[in-house]
Amino acid sequence: MMEIFMHAFACYESTTNDALLVSNSTQCFHKDFLPTFILSIPGILYLVLQVPITSLVFFPINPRGDDLHAKTTGRIDAIYQLFRIVLVVCIEIAEDSPAVVLAVLAICCFTIFYMTARQQPFFSKHMNDLRCGILFASFCSSIHTGVVYGMGGTDNVSAFVIICVLLVPEFACGFAMSFYARSWIANGVIQKLQGCI
Repeated sequence: MMEIFMHAFACYESTTNDALLVSNSTQCFHKDFLPTFILSIPGILYLVLQVPITSLVFFPINPRGDDLHAKTTGRIDAIYQLFRIVLVVCIEIAEDSPAVVLAVLAICCFTIFYMTARQQPFFSKHMNDLRCGILFASFCSSIHTGVVYGMGGTDNVSAFVIICVLLVPEFACGFAMSFYARSWIANGVIQKLQGCI
């Protein structure tokens, strides 16, 4: 939904694949684009503000709070939503620069992966492990894709096959890193408790 609104906000010209908001912003006020351009603004504002407003109403966003919901929402969910919005905006604005989009994607995936592995925010340990596996595989795939893109255009499908094959071990690595991170966190807590005793 955000991407649809961003298309309308960018005054996307389908025939030329051009975002007129960037190349020729005055065209957004033309009768062909003005209705969707105006309607996209409240739509984007709603989607951007939906998560923090909902969190403020139902439970707080406080990474260090005592509320169990605050831990999950404050540390992961709100930042995940923020990164998702950043990615959509980046894809719309920098669609002609795949290297920029891939770089932003890699940074977002690694940041969320690190936070999930380091803080183990979700109530189910397997949920943390699965998310870490998916995020680490996405991070590695964005790097592989960037390398392939940097090597220039090619019609060879081997690069795509290699990326797909590597998804399984990359997912396994992310899953394992989350598991060992949880063990490391647990050992740290045990040592602190032993020190207090």
